[in-house]
Parts: sequence; C-alpha cells; structure tokens
Amino acid sequence: MKRKYYLVILLLLALSSFTITDVFYKKTYVYKNLTGSTKTTNTLILTKKKDDFLMTETSDQGITSSVYSFKYVLKDQHVQSAKEDSDYKFTINKRKLSLKGRAFGRKIKREYILADRWVQDFTFGLRPFLDSKRQNYSFVILSPNDFTTNELIASKEGIEKIKIGDTTYNTQRVTITLPGFKSMFWKADAWYDLGTFDLIKYRANKGPGTPMSTLILNSKK
Repeated sequence: MKRKYYLVILLLLALSSFTITDVFYKKTYVYKNLTGSTKTTNTLILTKKKDDFLMTETSDQGITSSVYSFKYVLKDQHVQSAKEDSDYKFTINKRKLSLKGRAFGRKIKREYILADRWVQDFTFGLRPFLDSKRQNYSFVILSPNDFTTNELIASKEGIEKIKIGDTTYNTQRVTITLPGFKSMFWKADAWYDLGTFDLIKYRANKGPGTPMSTLILNSKK
C-alpha cells in the first residue's frame, strides 16, 4: 500500500513539474529588418501551452499570433494590424485552410484545399525540413497582400559561417524559390543555426522592382 501511494506522489510531482516547466518556458527573439533605408524591429516570443507552441510576433505592422505543434506544424495564425485595418485568422484541418475576418478594411471569408503542406513564416515554419535529411521541401504559402496561394520550394545549399556582431554562427543556408522557370523571378536566402534551427539571417524582396529586405537576429534570450 505504501508503495502505491509513493508511486502516486511521484506521478503527481512529475505532472506538476511538467506544468511548471511549461508555465516558465519562454524564448524571446529580436530581429532587425532593413528594407532600403528603412529600419524596423520585430520581436518574437515563443511560449508553451499544453501540447502547442505559441508564437507572438510584434512589429510596426501589428501583432501576429501563431499556434504550432511541438513538431512545428502550423495549426492556426491570427493577424491583427490597426495600421492596415486588418484582423483575420487562418485555421487548418488536414488540407482544408480557412480564412475569416477583416483584411484591409473589408470582410474576408475564404476556404482553400491546399496541394501541399502549409507554411506561413520562415522563422519557425521550416524547422521540420531543417530537422530532416531532406534536401528539398515543397509547401504552400498565402500572399499577405491578396491571399492567393503560392507553391514554393526550399532547398538546402550548404553549410556557411555567418557573423552577427561578435557572434559567429555555423549555419545551414537555404534558398526558397518558386517552382520551375518561375524561380527566375523570385528567390529568398535564409541562414539557420545548425544547432538550434533558429533563423539567423533572411534576405529577399517582394518581387521584381521592389527593394531588398534583410532580416538579422539581433538577440535571443
């Protein structure tokens, strides 16, 4: 009988420890973004809640809240921007993606049947790819401007050292392109820490004729 009570106490302590760990789990990433001569700051906070990661990104555009599984599969995303008069949410069920809310001052409600996995940001969205032996990774992303679907391909290009301030990172370089001949029209480069898969640097534009943007990890705690 005593052994039974002892096991129950151990189980309760283990569950309490897990809950306490989740409550105090918090990672903060600060990124500096340079587009042309314009400098902005993005702050990302990653926390845990039950079986999910909660990611909250704050920028001059507004707040984006995303829910990821522990394997970094995106479950839903909520975008709020007073600047753009937008407040909408994406939710996914298998390959059915739903969008509902207000975007750029107008009500919006759409449903998509995606041809591939859904990725909506490159900070955490490519972690399943980085943590695999795959060399290429196809996915679908929705344009934040007109909400059209775009098929993209991420490819591992090699290991490179990136120095940010006084810190040198050993990184996996990844290129992100449109498929086929469309790859000539747009490409993004991203560098991820090999040990943590944190995004260290990202460089791309938004299409032909638009200025290049460079996102760099400024701090993490």
